[in-house]
Amino acid sequence: MACQLNIAVQRNEDYAQGWNITDDADLPIDLTGMGIALQVRDRLSNGTLIATAEIDVTDAEAGQFDVILRCLDENGAPTPLGAYGNPIQPAELPYDLRITDADGVHLVLATGLVLLSRGKTFA
Repeated sequence: MACQLNIAVQRNEDYAQGWNITDDADLPIDLTGMGIALQVRDRLSNGTLIATAEIDVTDAEAGQFDVILRCLDENGAPTPLGAYGNPIQPAELPYDLRITDADGVHLVLATGLVLLSRGKTFA
């Protein structure tokens, strides 16, 4: 069963966080040879893709990786995630985190909402 985890991020900042994935017995899931993807959409069912996270596996055997969601590009301009909807209104965007094993089997490990807020200095 996928865990439920919301991600809070302001439109004028990126989200960068280390994650650990464990099984029901709280033992790390070995991510060696697995693909990991996190996608953010505008709605749950058949939603438009808004953003894809950058995933950097830091310790595959320990189930550890970094998730980065960019709200700003390298020039400081809003990405599609940072510019989503009305920039002065908060947004709740569904995401899921999936792993794919060497046989092509997909498993959703985490789901939740990206809670996108205005940010104090966002114009």
